[in-house]
Amino acid sequence: TDRAAGLLIPRPLAAGSFILEGDNEKYLKILPNLKENAIFPTIPPSELQDFLSQRREEPSSRNSEPLAQESIQSSEPSTARFHLSVSEAVLLSGSASNNMIGAFNSSGFGGTVVGWFGPTTYPVDYSNSFSWNVAGEYSITDHLQLGLARSNFPQQEIHGKDEEYEYANGISYSVMCGYVLFPAAPLFASRSEFAIAAGVSYNSLSVDGTMSSIFGSAYLQNPISFAVNKNVLGLHARASYDYYFSEYFSLQCKLEGKLIPSVDVPAVSHTNPVNHEVKTLMQHSVDFSGIDFSLGVRCHL
Repeated sequence: TDRAAGLLIPRPLAAGSFILEGDNEKYLKILPNLKENAIFPTIPPSELQDFLSQRREEPSSRNSEPLAQESIQSSEPSTARFHLSVSEAVLLSGSASNNMIGAFNSSGFGGTVVGWFGPTTYPVDYSNSFSWNVAGEYSITDHLQLGLARSNFPQQEIHGKDEEYEYANGISYSVMCGYVLFPAAPLFASRSEFAIAAGVSYNSLSVDGTMSSIFGSAYLQNPISFAVNKNVLGLHARASYDYYFSEYFSLQCKLEGKLIPSVDVPAVSHTNPVNHEVKTLMQHSVDFSGIDFSLGVRCHL
């Protein structure tokens, strides 16, 4: 709406564009089409409220009476202020177990072992690339949002040929400030919304493992366990796209990058109680940074 020029010019619809040039009668003709396609409650601009009130009182305006009544009953279109989402993420890069695999190989925990079901090449990587995220945002304005999120890190799990084991995981709590570049438009049925956000996170990280020896009939001999816990701050940045199915629900696609300090694991040694052979897991670091893509459902209240 160009109020300075006294014009009402809606955005283009699927069937074309409408230039009203201040003609309230034209607006009444296209308003039902706008209301039918809009994903939010649709109300005429405030400058038309008096006009619609007058039309409701005129006997010749029976066709517009329901429209006028509905418009007068509502004052402003409702806009969602709270947004809750649950999503599943897949790791695209980073935060992989490459450092853990390299440490196991360099420490002599790799190789091929022939068993009952055929040969197995160690170290075996049982890591996966999936994680989950729960988030909530509050819209300060139509463009500016503040949000909180809780997510976990993809599992990193490595097994060596002689019962060596290492596992890394963590939980992240983040505070994000977002800007909606192109909000979903309540009046003109625009169902797409693009946004960017950045913030900081508090990350509780842990790396633990076990080293032992196999002797005779596969009895564990004096296993040694180790654990490293670390709480660090990290940086997050993301870009997201929402497609609104309705006023209350949307499908969200999100690409997020995380810069998290790595966890340093000191060298760990184990002595075989039978032959007194010493084996040592080399010092290495475990990385939690990465870029992931998530897909989830968002609820708007």
